[in-house]
Amino acid sequence: MISTEAIDPTTKLPHPAERIRLAMAEAKVSIDMFKTVEQQFDHVVSRLKPIIPLSFQKKILYFKVPAQYAGKAQAIVRRNGAVQEENWGSDGAWEVTIQLSPGIADNVVNQLNSLTHGAVKIEEK
Repeated sequence: MISTEAIDPTTKLPHPAERIRLAMAEAKVSIDMFKTVEQQFDHVVSRLKPIIPLSFQKKILYFKVPAQYAGKAQAIVRRNGAVQEENWGSDGAWEVTIQLSPGIADNVVNQLNSLTHGAVKIEEK
């Protein structure tokens, strides 16, 4: 969860999961199998912050998806982010602005590019 939600504030890139695991080992963080991830999240983050820089910012992305791909693209977008604004263009294109975790943004972009064969327009806001 930390590797998908947190970024390195200096590079603005997500921390790889392995870097998080190594920092957890260095901080001697123990995970309680009887508590949920959400219950332990704040404690683990507070132990990691002295070891690695963590920032919890969301990314906002704009997509313009051609009409023939809009249905399948909606499933990808809605599963991975929170829709902030959406419109249908006169040509049938689906225009949507979403907020999502930085750790999954590249994955969503790659899925949409693959689905549309590169025909999707993408902008970071």
